[in-house]
This record gives sequence, structure tokens and C-alpha cells, in this order.
Amino acid sequence: MAQFAGGILGALLLWGTFSCSPLYSRSTTGLGADGWGTASHIHINARGAFLTDVVALSQVWLFIVAPLLGGTIAAAVHLKLYRRPGQEVLEVGQAS
Repeated sequence: MAQFAGGILGALLLWGTFSCSPLYSRSTTGLGADGWGTASHIHINARGAFLTDVVALSQVWLFIVAPLLGGTIAAAVHLKLYRRPGQEVLEVGQAS
């Protein structure tokens, strides 16, 4: 719910900022939309728009891999620093 409300408030703030410009027209330029062909500010074709989306989506892996890697490193550091006396730590491949 908060993300939805934040999106609405962000769009209103963006619209308020753009509406102060004499070069902005909501019907011509749009608000937060990208397009291709005549709808693009740089008149990019469909192939260029597809390539841009592929490049942008290729960065999404970072939002999945980085937190998993960070959690693994934090768990390893925690086990190394805060091992209780007498507690046996199993190594990889060691039976319990």
C-alpha cells in the first residue's frame, strides 16, 4: 500500500515539476512513459527500444544476487566471530 501511495505522490511531484515548463505538454510528451518511433524523444525504432530494455533488465540480477551474497558473507562472519565455547561447527561435506 505504501509503495502504491509513493508511486502516486512521485507521479504528482513529477507532473508538477514538468507542468512549469513551457516545453512540456502532457498529451504530446506524456508522463513517465517511454516509447519508440514518433513517441520517442530521440526517435528510436522498435529494435533500439528492445535493445535498451534488454540492457536495462540485464542489471536486475544485481538486486537478487547482491543481497544473497551479502547474507552469506554476514552469516560466515557471524559464525567466525561469535562461536560459542564447546560448539562444534560442521564443515562442508562433514556428516552431523
